[in-house]
Amino acid sequence: MSQSKVDDSDLVNDALTSEEELFLPKLGHAIQTKKKHGTLYCLFYLCILLIIALVCLSTYLALSLNESSSPVEELVQYKNLVFTTGFGSERTPYQGPPTPERDALWDDLYLNSQNMIRKRLYIEDGKYDPNHKLTGIEHLEHCYDALRQSLMCSADITPLPWVWSDKAQEAKEVARVTHTCRDFDVLRDWAREHAVHHFDKKTQADDGLDDH
Repeated sequence: MSQSKVDDSDLVNDALTSEEELFLPKLGHAIQTKKKHGTLYCLFYLCILLIIALVCLSTYLALSLNESSSPVEELVQYKNLVFTTGFGSERTPYQGPPTPERDALWDDLYLNSQNMIRKRLYIEDGKYDPNHKLTGIEHLEHCYDALRQSLMCSADITPLPWVWSDKAQEAKEVARVTHTCRDFDVLRDWAREHAVHHFDKKTQADDGLDDH
């Protein structure tokens, strides 16, 4: 009888051992799978963080490369100005035929391209030399294309409204609107203070910059 009990106990133990042997591999596989999934999730999040870091870095570098290296960048200020039409009572001191006083005003602006075009408008036909160094056609073409590039670069986005004129019975553009402009006086003052009055363009000087 005792022998039977021992045999039954052994059978139970053997059965339990068999079940454990069947279950433990599954449990081990589940643990390994969970660890594998955890590793994949970590790699996924690391990739996301790396992509974000690369995007931030590329954006920073792009902005840094696009930043102006002008020595007057920190002096730039903005102010609101209302443009004038340039007609009738709104004509400015800069308009009209060349005079010593008017030429001095223009010279003080450092706007050589506009000044050359202005002077060309008032040259008498019989005195116009198409090969003149400053007022010749080649230089004037340079001037107006420089104006084109400058206007496209600044790209003033101030809206110009149109209003109905009962007198003219048509819509007309309103030129007297407020623009947000760089303070030109501040920049001109800086240019005056740093002007080079004796410049020899025939003498080469090492500026330490790479040639491009």
